[in-house]
Amino acid sequence: MKILRAVINFLWKHLATILSATVIIAIASLVLFFTFPFDVAKFKNVNVNDGVQVGGVLEYTNEYCQNVGKGVPREIERFLIPKDKTLINPVELSGNPTDETLQDAGCRTSDPIKLPIDSSIPPGKYKLLVKVKYYLFNMRKITVQVESEYFQITKPDFANQLFTLNQKIDELNGELKSRKNPTVVNTISIPTPPTVQVPFREPTPVDPVVAPQVQTNPITETCTINLLGIKLFCRQE
Repeated sequence: MKILRAVINFLWKHLATILSATVIIAIASLVLFFTFPFDVAKFKNVNVNDGVQVGGVLEYTNEYCQNVGKGVPREIERFLIPKDKTLINPVELSGNPTDETLQDAGCRTSDPIKLPIDSSIPPGKYKLLVKVKYYLFNMRKITVQVESEYFQITKPDFANQLFTLNQKIDELNGELKSRKNPTVVNTISIPTPPTVQVPFREPTPVDPVVAPQVQTNPITETCTINLLGIKLFCRQE
């Protein structure tokens, strides 16, 4: 009992000092947590394969080391940075849900990552920027990024356009097969127009056409006869 009372008396006497020290330690810990340069990962090299075409696929591998596991939340972004900044702004690439950093701690070279290149991007020299944001305890965000060397994006050729078209057709066929009733998508029903009934009307009698009568004036003939009874000449009136 005497020891417990001594401890309580000591804490009560130095309560203000203890609270102040606790606050100072908490503030120092937060400052250290939000400012200390934690080495969560290091991206060494991003290698982009040759043959990138407009409307095609960009394929790359990422060589990196990381000190965090799969449970740490993260967000990955990929950008095309043009060499000629007046040509186009940086373009964010999307369409591939694969994140090569969703692995355990350690060093590795990722499997090839494939990203579609939009057909509206003009040909030219670009570099690939890979940026990953790690969220420590959902409070501290640490960004790790790496850039590739400049590479050429060329105009598409006919074979590449045909390949891309076949891929889209295969994707469409897969979506149709996954549906329960794919015939609904392919069949278009045209509604039959309603029948319009015209009421019957008896024909209106038409009066016969009467030709106009032409009135002719009678023609009289006056002849001159000599003493022997022979007509010399005649005149019609």
